[in-house]
Amino acid sequence: MSNSITFYFDFVSPYSYLAQTQMAKLADETGASIEYVPVLMGALYQEQGAQIPASNPNKAAWINKDCALWAKHYDVEFSWVKPFPFNSIALLRAVLWLKVNQPDAVSKFIDATFNAIWQGKLDVTSEADMAKHIYALDIDAQALFAGTQ
Repeated sequence: MSNSITFYFDFVSPYSYLAQTQMAKLADETGASIEYVPVLMGALYQEQGAQIPASNPNKAAWINKDCALWAKHYDVEFSWVKPFPFNSIALLRAVLWLKVNQPDAVSKFIDATFNAIWQGKLDVTSEADMAKHIYALDIDAQALFAGTQ
């Protein structure tokens, strides 16, 4: 029986990013494979009738401090995305498309995309920046964009 870790994530979540920075180490230590499951967190909040934490100033301030502490603990770069929150649907669809069409690229795409977003190196609102990011990963951005529509 093989071990596996199911990692539910959304690129818009700073906590998903922080967890992602530890996934490879955890997989190495346990010998487990990682099953990536994209989840649209905004839809979960909407379904529950809840507001996103960023809309509450006290929660937002706490999350800001908490994420900075976790980033320091994990010794990883962390900077808040602008704009935040952002629409992650296209990125989540990209993961689903890759799982079917280029499964060997899924992990690399997720790692590189999380790092680029949360280290302040990728403007997710710019189609040109996104295409450049995807091409740098040796993924056909045109096919991916077409496949996620």
